[in-house]
Amino acid sequence: MSKRALGRGLGALIPGAEEEVPPSEVSLDSIVPNPHQPRRTFDQEALEELAQSIAQHGLLQPIVVRPHLGRYQLVAGERRFRAAKLAGKSSIPAVIMDLTDRQLAEISLVENLQREDLNPLEEANAYAQLIKEFNLTQEALATRIGKSRSAIANTLRLLNLAPPVQSMVADGRISPGHARTLLSLAVEDQLKAAERIVSKGLTVRTAEKNRQAQRQKKAEPRDPNAAHMQQKLMEHLGTRVTLEEKGGKGRIIIEYYSPQDANRIINIILH
Repeated sequence: MSKRALGRGLGALIPGAEEEVPPSEVSLDSIVPNPHQPRRTFDQEALEELAQSIAQHGLLQPIVVRPHLGRYQLVAGERRFRAAKLAGKSSIPAVIMDLTDRQLAEISLVENLQREDLNPLEEANAYAQLIKEFNLTQEALATRIGKSRSAIANTLRLLNLAPPVQSMVADGRISPGHARTLLSLAVEDQLKAAERIVSKGLTVRTAEKNRQAQRQKKAEPRDPNAAHMQQKLMEHLGTRVTLEEKGGKGRIIIEYYSPQDANRIINIILH
């Protein structure tokens, strides 16, 4: 299969992916699931429509598998794999490639990102899994999958939301932009604010203004110099920074979203 067939950018993940690899016919019963599949939900109606298409026209794009313990492990194409089963097929065209566990996880993520098949929480969990299992920094992950480091960091921040709010993001009831305006609120306040966003149809900008107003009610009037210092620190460290002041004293809260992110921030501070 060509690099184009696998998806733009995968040539960087699979040495030799630019070369043509002809598909083979592989028994569906010999294929086992991919443990690194970032996608958690599959639309049953869409699967049935794809199954009907496969039954009538065959499979237009082969799936990708790798040899695994005497069988084959699915790398890319789980929707096609499931739909082929629904269509009553006994085998499926598949490109067989020798891949490491890391390549397997990265390809699964990139394929879903390119097809826009993941909801924001599935994407965030996939990033966190890659960072943890393969000891990657956010910068390294960003380079591997063709995203900016800030995009990776902003997506990972969604994992700090209260679980009910995470569900609202996953279901599409609020956008990731809306959700990020809630991160500085206490957990018990996040759900109330999220429900207000939905019920009133608030824009991200309005939600951010509401969040700021809510925080200002709980805090003393801000010193303009402190606000400027807070903004400069956030720009320098590349993360959220909060300056809390009371009675001439205060504290600086620097947020991080993974052990690697913490090390990155510490290195910036120390050098």
